[in-house]
Amino acid sequence: MPQWSFPSSPTNGQQATILGKLYQYDSSKNRWVSVVSITGLKTVNGESLAGSGDIIIGGGSLIFLSSAAASSSATISLETTFDSTYDQYLILGTDITPATNTTEMHCRLKIGGSYLSTSTYSYVMNKTEAATYSGETGTSQAKIPIAVDLRNGSSETFDFQMFVYSPATTTKKKRVSWTGIRSSGGATRFSNGVGDNTGTSALTGVQFYMLSGNIATGNFHLYGIKKS
Repeated sequence: MPQWSFPSSPTNGQQATILGKLYQYDSSKNRWVSVVSITGLKTVNGESLAGSGDIIIGGGSLIFLSSAAASSSATISLETTFDSTYDQYLILGTDITPATNTTEMHCRLKIGGSYLSTSTYSYVMNKTEAATYSGETGTSQAKIPIAVDLRNGSSETFDFQMFVYSPATTTKKKRVSWTGIRSSGGATRFSNGVGDNTGTSALTGVQFYMLSGNIATGNFHLYGIKKS
């Protein structure tokens, strides 16, 4: 019969399968953590992972492709490798802080061999800012905003995941969607949304930067999503 509850008095690293999903106990956090298996990266968003191999999701798997770490960086670009191997790609960003307090993080897409800064982007974003929930839309923009009100305190980090769709096609707009969580002034905030560019040439890179100042810290990882 399926197991419905976690074992009592667990030890660090102990695993349990609850209703078909694998969990591992992390004594440093005093809680059970959902487990996926991964090659090359041992933590995602600070969570301990167990096993080896590729990340398994939804019948497919994530193949690690490249990473970049920010250290007072004007921009972070992920370019290795977007091509026709996968229909979808995933970017994970963790422990991101800006050098300048209360700024925004934006992204641009490399289409047709260049990062576009022309007014060819559109987006829709939901967000919380200063404890207020709101929506924001933009057309004919020079960028896609990913997060607002980012703080530069060491504990006020931003984490996000972004999906990139059909980068190699030359007949469709280039589209992304994202979800992010951050600490801001001691409170938890979020942002999520969708964005696109009118360009239909192949997409070969995604670039992140702050509206003001540099990216002080942050880790960025790119994965291809296998179909099966």
